[in-house]
Amino acid sequence: KDLFWRSARRHQVCDSCAQRCRFPRTGTGENARQTVRTRGRLQLALVEVVEKSEHLFDYRNNCPTGQKVTNDPRKPLFSGPTFVGMVDELSRADIDAFLDTQVVGRVACHLDGETYIVPVIFAWSDDAVWVFTTEGKKVDFMRANPAVCFEVDERRDNGTWTSVIITGRYEELSGDDVTRTLSLLSSRFPPRPASASPEPRGEGRPHVAFRITATHVTGRRKA
Repeated sequence: KDLFWRSARRHQVCDSCAQRCRFPRTGTGENARQTVRTRGRLQLALVEVVEKSEHLFDYRNNCPTGQKVTNDPRKPLFSGPTFVGMVDELSRADIDAFLDTQVVGRVACHLDGETYIVPVIFAWSDDAVWVFTTEGKKVDFMRANPAVCFEVDERRDNGTWTSVIITGRYEELSGDDVTRTLSLLSSRFPPRPASASPEPRGEGRPHVAFRITATHVTGRRKA
């Protein structure tokens, strides 16, 4: 362990004093590199690990001139979004707040060895997912096997994301529960202009209102 950190400190690089920072104890240039090589394969291997590491130490503090570090391995090798970061578990309050901002999720169902997943517009209320849709494959699957999963995610331009997975049971609704489902969904969208004609849905198939009552909810966020 001590050899590792001594090797690490020997390989810090900055703009104006690269040679001094790189080999402060063994000279400069190729002579210093040769000295390191002669100390054995193990130390050289450790040096390679250090040079490729992303999160070892603060180069700026260790540079004698205080200049900006170049070739900082903590920086990504591309200019796009950063994919390395901490992934945090969401609290239940954070999950509720996130679901309240989302309108599209994916319901996954399973029957006779086949898994089917489809996006739906939803509302989240009282620990349940509320959906108004048309009859089809997903409804057929859920009627036969009410154990389902629901997933909602959001990815942002800076590479961060949030994801929530809900495990629960399908329940088909009728009466006042249908009215409540439509009310919850309509509250999430701006009112339709009076002049706008309703768009046809489901090619004449019957409409179905259902909810997925959550039995287990998890959420994660990459900040």
